[in-house]
Amino acid sequence: MNNERVLQVIQDAVNHADGRGIRVEVQLDSRNIFGVLRDRVNVTAEKRTGLGTLNSPSKFDCLAKLQRNPNMPYFLMLASDEQFAKRIRDWAITLSNDPRSTQAQRDKAAEALEVAGRGEAWQALHGKKMAD
Repeated sequence: MNNERVLQVIQDAVNHADGRGIRVEVQLDSRNIFGVLRDRVNVTAEKRTGLGTLNSPSKFDCLAKLQRNPNMPYFLMLASDEQFAKRIRDWAITLSNDPRSTQAQRDKAAEALEVAGRGEAWQALHGKKMAD
């Protein structure tokens, strides 16, 4: 496999991992003919937390609260919904601009903005549609 193809495969893997909430760091080493090491690739990956996914729940996870009070109404949006990022941003900005907001609520709003960005990244990879 040529170097350009190797780099493309690595880039695709990094993009795919980032969309799944995994941070990937790649280091490429190459030494001269007598340097022993040639074309070594170091890959480290760590699961990100606080993304608001089923596999990586946020510290503000509402599903845990819902389990404690299963009769509480709730509303769920998925990243495939074309309105996902806009509605989350609207909610986060409203919360963070409310003078009654605590620091914890402003932190929650900041995380929501990150989730909105991750939703847009997900949409770029998988597409978006009207809500079902």
